[in-house]
Amino acid sequence: MKSRFFGVLALAASAWLTAAVARPGTLVLTPVPETEPNNTPATATPLILSGGCQVASGAISPGSDLDYYSFTAAPGTKVWATTDTGPSTTGRDSILTLFAPDGVTVLETDDDDAPGNNGDATVESFQASAIAGKTLTAGGTYFLRVESFNAQPMSAYKLFVVVTSTSTAESEPNDISSSANTLVTAVSPIGVRTASIGTAGDTDFYAITLAAPATFFISTDGDPERNGSGTDLVVDLIGTNGTTVLFSDDNTDDVGSGPPPAESFSFNIATAGTYFVRVTGFSGGKFPVTGTYSIMVAACGLPAAPTPTPTLTVTPGGPTATPTATRTATPPGGGGTGPTEDIPTLSFPMLLLMGLALIASAFVLVRRL
Repeated sequence: MKSRFFGVLALAASAWLTAAVARPGTLVLTPVPETEPNNTPATATPLILSGGCQVASGAISPGSDLDYYSFTAAPGTKVWATTDTGPSTTGRDSILTLFAPDGVTVLETDDDDAPGNNGDATVESFQASAIAGKTLTAGGTYFLRVESFNAQPMSAYKLFVVVTSTSTAESEPNDISSSANTLVTAVSPIGVRTASIGTAGDTDFYAITLAAPATFFISTDGDPERNGSGTDLVVDLIGTNGTTVLFSDDNTDDVGSGPPPAESFSFNIATAGTYFVRVTGFSGGKFPVTGTYSIMVAACGLPAAPTPTPTLTVTPGGPTATPTATRTATPPGGGGTGPTEDIPTLSFPMLLLMGLALIASAFVLVRRL
């Protein structure tokens, strides 16, 4: 009798634990506020890259304020980082520098290679900064430093950081939205593709499908290491109808340092559905219009799906929960509409209650044996 009881008990506990960890494949992240003082690598604010992504928030005080952040990465991974200076009401001109684990060796620095748009369709500044797809040859703790140009105050900024380890080659043809390569899904919130603009006029579409609301971090690297001076790209975020441009990032508008200027921006999405990223080559610039590139899209700060109010009925076979959840929203900046993708998520207390009910049911069942 005891062995049978413990067997049923273990089965019930296993079922409860499975329910507790079976969460949608989303990045539930809260922006990490900087912790002052963090003006040296030794005092850097640590970033925990849950699922490979993290968002931080900070400000630059008047004078010589510097903000350091640290993160851990494995050898051979790539780092994608951008500062969104759109939230600032003072200066918006940032400089972003990546340091090796010694905290001294500069691996890459960038000035003015990203728009500061505060996650919407309005560009407040073309003087934000980005580092796109930098390969980290060794494993260890790396450092990112955010500073303002000419030590001007910056009342607020957001720092997006993603570390990736794998990528998939693009699949042609993907010249229109209906043949777009899948890049991000509800169970895979970060995607990387290696691709190329083969000829002038070539267009590459990528599909990103998620629940909402969400904040997309979109970044492209013109691959100067494989293409000399790199590929000059234009990156558009397209609405769910496959045609409406929600945001366009063109590095010819920026005055970034080093070839080629990166394309990196964030954008807040309020309505679930399938969106698209369109990549084309810019004709008429000082960098090549054709060549290889990499694109990364991450859903950073994607909230959990709304917690439903379950109706719980305890029966000899165990409890039954009937979740209900509704969501309505309007997409920022216009765009089409897409199918709502509601993924109900039970809260931990509710899961605990379900687990206890399962154990109680098992106990009653064994008593009757």
